[in-house]
Amino acid sequence: MALAPHHRKRLIFLLKLAVSVVTIALLVHLIDVDQVTALVRRARLELLALSAAALIGQTAISAFKWRLLLRAQGADVGYPALLQAYLIGDFVNLFAPGVVGGDAYRAAWLRQHTGTLGTALPSIIVDRLTGLSALLLVASLGLGAIFLPRYAWAVGAAVLIALVVGYLLAIGPVDRWLGRRPGGRLGGVVAMARLAIGQIKPSRTLVAVGLLSLVFQFNTVAILWLYAQAMRLSIDFSQLLLAVPTVSVLEMVPISVNGIGLREGAFSLLLGQMGVPAAQGFVLGLTVSVMRYVAGLVGGGLLLWRMASRRD
Repeated sequence: MALAPHHRKRLIFLLKLAVSVVTIALLVHLIDVDQVTALVRRARLELLALSAAALIGQTAISAFKWRLLLRAQGADVGYPALLQAYLIGDFVNLFAPGVVGGDAYRAAWLRQHTGTLGTALPSIIVDRLTGLSALLLVASLGLGAIFLPRYAWAVGAAVLIALVVGYLLAIGPVDRWLGRRPGGRLGGVVAMARLAIGQIKPSRTLVAVGLLSLVFQFNTVAILWLYAQAMRLSIDFSQLLLAVPTVSVLEMVPISVNGIGLREGAFSLLLGQMGVPAAQGFVLGLTVSVMRYVAGLVGGGLLLWRMASRRD
């Protein structure tokens, strides 16, 4: 007998929660808990407060990038409204059962302003694509910094060139292939894909969005380095250049609640391979999880304010 959709979602959430709880329990059993406790007690709260502000700044960068993409489509939505939608989307991501809950909220919110998903979804898709490309570039710099420290920038430059050349070679054929697709059942999907392709064709907007994506990813690494300083961890910036993009990709695997457990285990394992004690990797991952919820309170407050305004 098939489960009803709401029962299936509840079961999936419970399974993810079990994965998070079991993984955290296993990590606590394997690492030095006394060392974790000592690190937490010595935390520098002023640096954690600064990092929380930096997380809001991250969202501000994302909202500005989203505005550039929307303006390229002819949709001129005010920046303050987009920033609020992004902050609320980040809050939704913390509690939604999937990994795209925040994106779904932003798409639904933007549809109210534009009247169609044809404007909302392509901008969000392109936002994700440029972010992943920047993530790959940062990871290549991290690999170079650790294994070829004298040629780290050369490694990054080589990956950047490969990305640009691959993009230029693929964009035209993909666009032509989509243009030959018939309508039918997939007509809406093809039309949406063509709109997204239109946004990633060579343009000043795409260059600006790409640069903002790169700034965003470097800023993410800087925020985690700030966490490391706040928790007095012996983790170098170059180590985070590799670890942060890798963990970010692993977090996308939808087998735990908001990446909790996976994140802590991944940091413990990856940084442990670089000579960092496992307890420090665990503390870093735990700090990331906690600070996301702390920063998410801003979006939660905005959501409650909007709900209250509608009732009034």
